[in-house]
Amino acid sequence: MNIIIDTYGVLLNIENEMFIFSNNGEERKLSPLKLTSINIMKPCTITSPALILAAEYEIPVLFYNDVGKVEAWIWSHKYQNIADIRIKQALFTLSKDKLNWIQTLIKLKLQGLESNLAWIENRFTKASDEVKKSRKIK
Repeated sequence: MNIIIDTYGVLLNIENEMFIFSNNGEERKLSPLKLTSINIMKPCTITSPALILAAEYEIPVLFYNDVGKVEAWIWSHKYQNIADIRIKQALFTLSKDKLNWIQTLIKLKLQGLESNLAWIENRFTKASDEVKKSRKIK
């Protein structure tokens, strides 16, 4: 799950190895096992234990500017350097798993496109006939 903080004044803290997102008296707790990233769009308060917990579970914390560009990225020290990652990527191209990975990516992209077309078909009645025609082509 990707968390996007786009509300001013959110406090990100931890309690009992759980992230606590609080704002205006409202609290939500999330397990670090469920998170894949924390994206911060607006100014908020983050405690150092929360950043350490994110690093322990290899959850990247990204800070965005006003136009949506990443300004800072905090991640775990367990990640390797870029050169090691690139070498492993090159070696992966020689493995047998690459075809399954590519097929999975293509399936996910097709599912996303189908979902977008269904959304357009339901929202824009003028374009629904054209969208129906394009969805029948397989």
